[in-house]
Amino acid sequence: MLLLAGLALMTHARAQLWGNTRDQAELWATLNPGSPRAQANAALMEMSAGRPQPAIARLETLLRSEPDQVQLAFNLIGAHCMLGALGPNDLAQARHAISHTRDPGGLLVHWFEGSIPIAVAGTCRGLDLHALDSLLEAGLANHTLMEVGGRHQDLLYLKGRLALVRHDPVTALGDFNAALDQDVRPGAALEQAALLGSAGYPREGLAHLEHYESVRQRQAPPGFGMPWLHAWVLHAQDYWPNEIAHLRDTLRADAAKQARTNAP
Repeated sequence: MLLLAGLALMTHARAQLWGNTRDQAELWATLNPGSPRAQANAALMEMSAGRPQPAIARLETLLRSEPDQVQLAFNLIGAHCMLGALGPNDLAQARHAISHTRDPGGLLVHWFEGSIPIAVAGTCRGLDLHALDSLLEAGLANHTLMEVGGRHQDLLYLKGRLALVRHDPVTALGDFNAALDQDVRPGAALEQAALLGSAGYPREGLAHLEHYESVRQRQAPPGFGMPWLHAWVLHAQDYWPNEIAHLRDTLRADAAKQARTNAP
């Protein structure tokens, strides 16, 4: 009976732990004090609970020994922004991290897309569009990062996003074209053309679709397995040509309406 009771208590304790992501994150961080991923995850849990101060202490501690870890440096900026302003060394640490990191995966796009609205709103002193642009430039100067598939494209795409919020459609178009050249995909062309159109620049959106048409023969073939099957289904349905035609019609209509509105 004691053995059964003990096993029942252990099962209950495990169920409580695995049902609570915050406790899991804290336990993982405790068991792995030198793991940037574990500490960044625990810091995110603390931030989501409205506790940026312990997240800052956690991140700063490991960042001293792991200065190349983007996930630590970028999350430290997020934690300080919850308090209203960047720390004195946040940007310098983030620039160092992104200029030396090997491959942060999808973190770059996710973090920058979340930070751009904060920079535009001005709710975090020290985090403005110029600061974000300096981080992107530091990333583009990282030759190791530029050799990782998709990261160069991500950074150029984000440069285009910054140009859009600065109301600079010419620069945004150039950045989006350059990003597309890194990995020619119809989905990327559609997204970027739609961004240009929704920002009020339908003519630049049309120009981006024209650029895609000029380089689409360079699109890499899909890999074997599910990627190939997915591409085959979309091809059989004429999915991408139909989507591009629909977006092109929408952009043309918006450009015509814009021309009528601006006519003397």
